Amino acid sequence: MKKLLLTILGLVVFCLLVVLSVLMHYLCDTCVAAFGYPVTMAGIALVALGVFFGIWFGIICR
Repeated sequence: MKKLLLTILGLVVFCLLVVLSVLMHYLCDTCVAAFGYPVTMAGIALVALGVFFGIWFGIICR
């Protein structure tokens, strides 16, 4: 039960990170101009996944 709640919490955090990433993407037109759309989105996705798995494994492996 505890792991289920932690997984749900992790997914909520991940969704919030995705929303924040999209907002930052719209605010960060200079990144898109400098690196291109695919590279910017890939970078944002990698950061979001890294934070999500870091939090998730940090909670579960305690």
